Amino acid sequence: RQVDEFLFRALNQSLVKVPGVASLCVYLCHKRESWLNVVGMLGVNALSIWALPREKRAWALRWTLWSWLSFQAVLLLQWAALKGVRVHRLSPSLVLDGVYRVSDLTGISDVKESSPNSFPAGHTLALTYWLFYLRLCASQRWFWVMVAAALAILTARVATGAHWPTDVFFSSLIALACAESMQGLFQRIEMAWLRKKSLLAAVSSAPGPSSS
Repeated sequence: RQVDEFLFRALNQSLVKVPGVASLCVYLCHKRESWLNVVGMLGVNALSIWALPREKRAWALRWTLWSWLSFQAVLLLQWAALKGVRVHRLSPSLVLDGVYRVSDLTGISDVKESSPNSFPAGHTLALTYWLFYLRLCASQRWFWVMVAAALAILTARVATGAHWPTDVFFSSLIALACAESMQGLFQRIEMAWLRKKSLLAAVSSAPGPSSS
């Protein structure tokens, strides 16, 4: 808990010590920014597929659809798993004194800076899962640009007091474990589909019985 609080306060103090950080957090932690994130992620997905060689685009499109659908399944499983185990971890802005609030510093109140259920961190789950997708599908340049963007969003969530640092860390581990499992399942389905396709192609190209 002491390390968690130390890291949080260091990031929280950046709101007043580093010019422009508080204003940036207003946009990164806006209460209605989730839909903008979805639109942005889908846009990057489309651009990353378009930038691939033509022969790889069909596979990348299948991987994209699988990633989005499997992530919805992960969220559903998470909800079902935590339904019976009520996790109510208050975010640091709700339990610590002397916290700098973006709403007080900027005069803009429509900012997410607290959570009664700080763990798991939803943005962390989504962004980590998404970066796992990009690692396999996008070029190195795109990947590292998106890593920087994701880190900025996740750091802002901690700096504003919406999550503890350990919420972000362990949520990332959960997302990586789920993404690895879903990738393995995708590869097995893909291999089974390719085997079936090659078998059908072999059967259709085989010569028919000769008539005498």
